Amino acid sequence: MDFSKDPIIMTDTSAQNGQRTSPPPRFEGKPYLQCLDTLEDAFPALKSFLEKLANEGEAGRQAVRQHYEKEHQRTPGRCYCLEFKAKSVVEVEKGGFKSAAVLREYLKEKPANKSREERHKRLFILEDMEPDYVDALGHHLGVDPLVFSEQMNTWNVSNIHVRTVCETDTDFVHSSLVHGLLVHPT
Repeated sequence: MDFSKDPIIMTDTSAQNGQRTSPPPRFEGKPYLQCLDTLEDAFPALKSFLEKLANEGEAGRQAVRQHYEKEHQRTPGRCYCLEFKAKSVVEVEKGGFKSAAVLREYLKEKPANKSREERHKRLFILEDMEPDYVDALGHHLGVDPLVFSEQMNTWNVSNIHVRTVCETDTDFVHSSLVHGLLVHPT
């Protein structure tokens, strides 16, 4: 089954003639998260994770979103990708992916199997757990949902100064404070 085309749809036991009677999915347009939503009863660790992702109306989350939109002209959360080639490290998208849609396009053009065939390794750095980025990485890279769940449910606030080095020791690609890391070697 291809979850991007045929997501699992749960129906009430009173559904007749193939009509869907349950409410619309919490994660409309997010195939990876829709699939996980159907599994939360079987995997209790997913329940808290999915509830946090779905709670877009929470006051603190709205305040953070408003701050980022006003001060930084973007939504909270960012994703960077470093590609490790034979003799270099390259920042895939200068300044990080501008949106989850741009990340999705990149992952469609350069899927994990193509990266493995070309013997390239990639490091994805995810700041915050914005549902669109989680869905893009999970869907296109097949990330075990417990990776995301553990990160969200057990992370501690810490500031880590990250410096990534390009072709020479003095050519720095990016330097910033990062509050959460997701590493997926593909």
